[in-house]
Parts: sequence; structure tokens; C-alpha cells
Amino acid sequence: MATVITDVTQLQAMENDLTEDYELGGNIDASATSGWNGGLGFDPILAFNGSFDGNGYTINDLFINRPTEGYVALFGWTNTSCGNIQNVGIVDCDMSGKFDVAALIGYHLPAVGSVVSNCYSTGSIAGTQFGIAGLVGYNFRAITDCYSTCSVTCTGGAGHARGTAGLVGYNDGAGAITRCYASGNVTATSDANVSLIGGLVGSIPSTGQITLSFATGNISVTAGTTTLEIGGFGGFCAGAGGDITNCYARGSVTVSAGDTSLGNIGGFAGSLQNSTIDDCYSTGAISVTEGIPNVGGFCGINSDTITNCFWDTQTSGMATSDGGTGKTTAQMKTEATFTDAGWEFATIWRIKSTFNDGYPYLRWGLFSIWLESGDTRVHFISEFGEKVISGSDTGVDTTAKLLFVQGQYLHWVDLSGNEIRKRGRLTGITGKTPFDTWINKEKVDYIDANGDERYLPLTSITNSAFLNEVIFNG
Repeated sequence: MATVITDVTQLQAMENDLTEDYELGGNIDASATSGWNGGLGFDPILAFNGSFDGNGYTINDLFINRPTEGYVALFGWTNTSCGNIQNVGIVDCDMSGKFDVAALIGYHLPAVGSVVSNCYSTGSIAGTQFGIAGLVGYNFRAITDCYSTCSVTCTGGAGHARGTAGLVGYNDGAGAITRCYASGNVTATSDANVSLIGGLVGSIPSTGQITLSFATGNISVTAGTTTLEIGGFGGFCAGAGGDITNCYARGSVTVSAGDTSLGNIGGFAGSLQNSTIDDCYSTGAISVTEGIPNVGGFCGINSDTITNCFWDTQTSGMATSDGGTGKTTAQMKTEATFTDAGWEFATIWRIKSTFNDGYPYLRWGLFSIWLESGDTRVHFISEFGEKVISGSDTGVDTTAKLLFVQGQYLHWVDLSGNEIRKRGRLTGITGKTPFDTWINKEKVDYIDANGDERYLPLTSITNSAFLNEVIFNG
């Protein structure tokens, strides 16, 4: 049986038994950590070999200020027997350290098969060397259904600033990333070199594939000498088999360098080697110091394969790219541009003028969802008009227009009898009292009987006592 954590003192006490399985029994108020250890704050949990389940609770106002130390995060590093880390939000964190700095895990090398899932972070992250990111600094294993809105800053000073990104600084080993995103801005500065900077991932040096993910934060880089491998989605994409598929980047890329001899800067990828990018796009404005080489609307320098990818020539200000096809803004907002290239719009992508500024978006993030004040019904914007379902999944997958919730997804059967699944999007309400329910990002938040805020994946909607039915409004 897992050890239940209900306060920040017990959270810190995980360091006393690094092989235990832990779970949260309520939201954790960690604001007191700003006064701990002479201003150093929370002591990161190092060499963790247990497992951790947040049970949909959050850890709020976690503070760590250790500028001369590495492995700065809730879990500073995980060891090779570590299990799953899941179902937790790190909210309004303030993390600063030297290297491998992030909200959840600094350096993640757990047991084969372990997963980081259904986790998110908000707040600010700051470091001075490498592995600086919103959720995981240096990663070797799978990350699914996670996101970060953290602002991320790497200030190298006289040293190099590198491996910095919105979600994961370095994605190494078999670190597959699926259905994740980062929306925080990424800033990297140094009196020397700045390299390996990305909106989602800074560097992909190995086999970890990235699918169904996106980055929307802006990137700003200032280097006293050279800059190298900087991209709106990924900076250095070079792992054999570390392919990127069905992803996009919307943020701008701004680079200033004192030495213009090196470059490799792109709206999506800075550099591509030994791997492929398929069915992806970018739209962000690109601005670099004149004379920097290998700057492209989609990719800066490409020595492998980019297939059916696009960039917006007008919003990026770039007419050329080493890979990908440039399109006007109007063309980028036209479905035929992508379907003519073989993109899957039945189950993966969708395009709508009122969503994502008219650019294609991933169907797992399709629906607007909200709860009307005083109502017990969750409302979805659906393609089928208003629909009502009650109870759990019927298990019948052959009836046209059948809708149900299963796993973390909303499922339905289309007119051809094909089952399709999608996930929710942010709206939300305020004024929270016990049993209030609302949607926050891709999860259902609610206040339990003890007055604690919790969140659930969509699987739990129709089985929860506080929800009677689901209404789908077109």
C-alpha cells in the first residue's frame, strides 16, 4: 500500500525512503518552502526509486533556489528502479538552479517501461547551464498527456547556455513524447555560445519519437558569441529513429549573436540529422542577426528527410527553408493544402477558422468544454449538434452518432460506423464550492467534500456522483 502524503513536510520526507510508493491525499500548500533552509527552499528528492501518484491533486507554490546546484526539481533525479510518476500538477512553482532544472523532474532515467503521464506545470524555471525546461530537464523515458505553461530561462553568463526548452531540455534514449505541449516563453542568454533551444524540446539526440504535440511559446536568444541549433519546436533533432510526426510550432524565434559564423535556426527545427519530420508545420516570425547562416522558415539545416511539411512564408518573414514547403497565410488556413499532401484529417487533424487562428490543430485538443454555473452538465462543442448521454460507456461501437467517455477521451461513432476519439480544451468557471465542477485544459477539475481542488481525466466524468449527464452542443 502506498504512503499517503497530505502536507509539505511529508512531501519532503520522501527523501527518507527513496524506494517507497507515494500518493497524494490532498492538495499540498508548499508556500512555506520559500523560507526553508536559509532561503534555499525545498530540498529536491534525489535518487528516487519509488513511484508517485498525485491522484489528481496539485502541489502549489513549491520554491527551490539553489543556483550553484544541479538536479533542481520536485524529483531532482530518478534512478533506474523508479516507477511511474503521474496525475499531478506543479502549480505556480519557482525553481532556480544550475543544470537539469525543471518543475517535476530534473534528470529522469527510471525503469524501462515507466511513464510520466497526466502531469502539468505552471510558474517559472531558471537555470545557468543545460537541461532547463518546464516539466523535465533531461529525459530518457516516455512522457504522455503532459503540458507546461512555465516560463523558462537559461542565463549562461560566461559559460554556454544550452539544452533549454518549454517541456523537455534533452530528450534522450527511448523518451517517446506523445500528446504533449508547451506554451511558455523560452529565453536563453550567454556572454558565450547559446545552443540546442526549442519550444517543446531543446535536443533530441537519440531514438525518442515525438508525435501529436505542439509548442506555442516564443523563443528569444542572445549570445555574446555564436548561436547553434535553435527551433520553434526542436533545436537539434538528430537521433537515429527519433522521428517527429503530426506536430506544429506557432511561436516566434528571435536570435541575436555577436559572432555570426554559426547558425542552424528554423521556425520548426534548427537542425535535422539521422531522423525524419513528417506532417508538421510552423508559423512563427523569425528574426536573426544579419549574416547568421542556415536560417529557414521551417528548418535551418537538413541532412535527412522532411516530408509533407509546411511553413507560413508571410508570418515567418522567410521565403526559404532547407526542407518543407512555403505557403501563404491563406494557403496555410486551407484544408486542401494539407489533405493534398496526404495529411489525415479524419482522425488526427482538423481546421476551423475560429480555432487556432485558422491554422490546423490536433484533434485530441478539439473541443471547447465548459460547465454552466449552477448546472450539472458538461457542455462540449461537437460536430453533431446537441447530444445527451448518461452513465458510462455502453460498449456499443457500431451505432452512428453514439457518444461516450472512455479513457481520457471523448469517443463517438461517425456516420460510416468508424469510432473517433478526441480530448477537451480549456474554458472554465470561477466561484468554486464543494462539488463544483469545471474544465481546466484537458482535465475535469472539481472541489471535493473536504473543499480540496482535484482533477480527473475524462474517463471519470460519467462515473462521478457530482455529474448526472453530458450534453454536447453544436
